[in-house]
Amino acid sequence: MADYFQKQFNWVLFITYGIAISFLVWHHEMWRDELQAWGIAASSSTLTELFQNTRYEGHPMLWFLMLWPLAKITNNPVAVQVLHTGLVLITAYLIIFRSPFSILEKVLILFSYFFLYEYGAIARNYQVGTLLICLICVLWKDRRKNLVKISILIFLLMQANAFACLIGLGLSVGLLFEELSHKPCWPLTTRQIGSALVILTGLYLTSLSVPPPDSSIITVWVDKFDIGTVWFALAGIAHGFLPLTGLDEYYFWNYSYVPFGLAIKIPLGLLLLAVAFFSMPKDKGAFVVLVACITFIFVFTYLKPRGNFRHFGHYTIALIAAFWIQGNRTRLTGRNIISVGYFGILVLLIQLIAGINAYYRDTRYPFSNSRNVADYIKNNYSADVAVAGVFQDVLTGVRWYLQKPVYGLETQKYGSYVLFSHKSWNDSLNAQPDSVTYSRYLDFQKKHAPALLIMGYHFLPVPDIGHTDTLHTPEGNYLFTCTKKFEGAITREDYYLFNVTQLPK
Repeated sequence: MADYFQKQFNWVLFITYGIAISFLVWHHEMWRDELQAWGIAASSSTLTELFQNTRYEGHPMLWFLMLWPLAKITNNPVAVQVLHTGLVLITAYLIIFRSPFSILEKVLILFSYFFLYEYGAIARNYQVGTLLICLICVLWKDRRKNLVKISILIFLLMQANAFACLIGLGLSVGLLFEELSHKPCWPLTTRQIGSALVILTGLYLTSLSVPPPDSSIITVWVDKFDIGTVWFALAGIAHGFLPLTGLDEYYFWNYSYVPFGLAIKIPLGLLLLAVAFFSMPKDKGAFVVLVACITFIFVFTYLKPRGNFRHFGHYTIALIAAFWIQGNRTRLTGRNIISVGYFGILVLLIQLIAGINAYYRDTRYPFSNSRNVADYIKNNYSADVAVAGVFQDVLTGVRWYLQKPVYGLETQKYGSYVLFSHKSWNDSLNAQPDSVTYSRYLDFQKKHAPALLIMGYHFLPVPDIGHTDTLHTPEGNYLFTCTKKFEGAITREDYYLFNVTQLPK
């Protein structure tokens, strides 16, 4: 009878979570990072072009390879969200029906900040890694039988994103520990050699995603000891376990709650790290996985001091994976299933609050105003209106929701995504004066009529409706008037439409 009610509740939970995620995704406007990958996939005619176009992304290829065939079927970027939501629901199914967690723990995991929002609503490659980690944990229950399958999944995991690769390394260390614990390390079996080669190949392919020297992002590496970077990495642990987002404004995303300054984050990070290790149940294999994953993530965030909640959230993923592996073991040995522990429960309870907060604010405020701008243009301008503006990063979303090319006035070319080379993306381009933008727009307008100017701003102040600028040219004076604004995006992707008239001489 208990098993019957457990099964029924599992289905209720799965359906409830599916409805909640679908409602959130329906209201979520994709921003430039989500549509950057889609733009690359849609702009690549062949796989060779796809590999070439991703060279500045700093991400492995798996997510782009998943999007590429979709982009051959449809131009509608909603396909990204459909695919991503499918992956989210598969992950939820594994947690609900194939994990050793209790009912309470399943609820807390699924509705926590990372599973509900960061990796649930925002369609990027982080969910791919989360799904693969869950699949590995399911197969880990019969690790010896599934050694090759697990190795293949780790290979794929390393192609998801850099932080998924780090957890893949941690799982590989755990896999090696399990193998050495089971039998002497020599002689190696064919399966062990093959599995090791698969994992090493995955690691090598991931290393190829490091951007070339002329990249304008992801260029800073720490090559000597720096205490300030140590503090940053420790603060990342606090973010990874306790993503306490703001409660009083819609700019909550990637913003820690106000009292969380470095003076609190650093000791809290150390405390959480110690508690995570000491609260870990006694299963050696699971403990090795947790220690290895946390160590790899910490070292990476030190060597590459750049990250947000979505990156640091892999600390939580590693913790859940370790407890999942142990839970499989305790079920097999007939002992009581060891849950995520008191530390895990506390972390997930706090993340539940953060998840609900993020859910509420994303359904209330636009994540990006790109979809709103595109809808407004479709409803208020003729279908043949030519669109130009700045800057190319914020125009990416408008281009795909509008379903027509948008001309970047700082790069002076049409673009479907941002090429993060120093030539195409640098401080000078991103700080182009309005006067230069206006002058280039006039040239664009002469060749493309009717035309529309969209302004986005990297810096304050921003204009209000009715704001005017006058541009003096040899041909005469032109008045640029802000006629419509779209403000209030969570990502600050706000837009301003301008009307241009020539003043009488």
